[in-house]
Amino acid sequence: MPKYYWILLLIVCSACDHNRIFEGFVTLPTYWHQDDAVSFEFVIDDESLTYDLVAQIKQDIDYPNYNFYFKYSLVDPADSVLTERLEEAIFFEPKTGRPLGSGIGDTFDHEYVLEEAFQFPAAGDYKVDLRQFMRVDSIPNILRLGLRIERSTDD
Repeated sequence: MPKYYWILLLIVCSACDHNRIFEGFVTLPTYWHQDDAVSFEFVIDDESLTYDLVAQIKQDIDYPNYNFYFKYSLVDPADSVLTERLEEAIFFEPKTGRPLGSGIGDTFDHEYVLEEAFQFPAAGDYKVDLRQFMRVDSIPNILRLGLRIERSTDD
């Protein structure tokens, strides 16, 4: 029986992602209001490396539009905004309505690269804010938001 433990340990260790330095998720209420920012705080220890920042969005099949706009802000340890821009996520094929992303049943996951090979100016505590930026005050059926930060493969 002990040899099975070693096999299990090997499988678990091989599944570890050593490049990932942060991953967090927030479950959203039924409606996401424009005034409600979803924030992720993380620590950068080594500013000499480059990092990829990836937004993760889970949406329900009943999401009312084919696309989704959100505002992304990266804030440094001195509360200065390093980057701020509008991003567009495409959830459904515009012509056919076929859901995009990976999913099981009625929910679909999407990943969007916010920064690729980004070099932070200094070590310290950083924050990413995400806000929905649709033409209505509240948008339904965005189930969960996530942020993953990993060492860039360019290093």
